[in-house]
Parts: sequence; structure tokens; C-alpha cells
Amino acid sequence: MYKIGCLLEAELKRFAKLVAFHLTGGEVLLLSGPIGSGKTTFVKGMAPEFGIEPSQIHSPSFALMNTYIGKKFVVYHVDLYRMDEPDMNLLMELEEILEDDKSVVIVEWPERSASFWGDFLEVHLEYCSYSARKLFIRARGDRYQRVVSEVIRRWHH
Repeated sequence: MYKIGCLLEAELKRFAKLVAFHLTGGEVLLLSGPIGSGKTTFVKGMAPEFGIEPSQIHSPSFALMNTYIGKKFVVYHVDLYRMDEPDMNLLMELEEILEDDKSVVIVEWPERSASFWGDFLEVHLEYCSYSARKLFIRARGDRYQRVVSEVIRRWHH
């Protein structure tokens, strides 16, 4: 896991856009962290790179999944916070979506179905102050490790 540092909202969105730039379709991005730590803000930061207006992005806490049609991909934004037990219908739908290389699946609260995820890119957010968030990024799988390496390289240049 790589520590990116303590980022203000504008920096968090800039980092999110950089991550989105390196996605090619068919990826899973897991967003973890406490309530209010910036998970949905991160998705809003990714939106312009996908050709989606950030104001369209809303937390799918009550719907479980929002779908956004972008110029680059269909983005499935999933929030598992309210899911006490795995929802088999949702997980079966996600399995089907994950086979589509013209989509990106972004999951908030992925730990609610931790055993479901294969390879993934994870961004973990924590509070470091009222207005800034500590960000960590990690990859499971070669494909995602290449994304992380490139994002880290570009972020530090």
C-alpha cells in the first residue's frame, strides 16, 4: 500500500482524475474509509475523465448502485454501506457487469462483501484534518499494479 499523503479536496479530485485517466475498462476500484472521508468526492473527481458531469454523481447509499453513462465507459457506482449481509442479486449483477470491458465498477464500503472481489485497485481515505484526507492506494493483481505504478510516478512529477 502506498501512502500518497494528506490532500485537500482539490488535490484529492486531481489525484482521482489521474487514477481515472489510467483506467482502460473492465476495472474494479474499491473505495474504503470512514463515513465522510471523501469516497464520493473521489468519484466526483474521476467523473470528468469519464465524460461525466461531477454534479451528476451522488452517493448511492439508498439505491445501492447508480449507473452513469460516460463518453469513455459506463460507470457503476456501488455503495454497500447499508448491506448487512451479501445481497446475492446485486452480487450476481456485479459479476455480469465485471465481464464488460466498457465499464468501470467503483465500490464504496467493499469490506461488506470482502470475499467477493478478485483483483482490484483500492483507495483508502482517512481524516488527517477537517479539510484534508490521508490517501492510500494499493493494487491486487498485475494489471492494477501497473496502474498504481504509473499513477504514483505521474503524481510525484
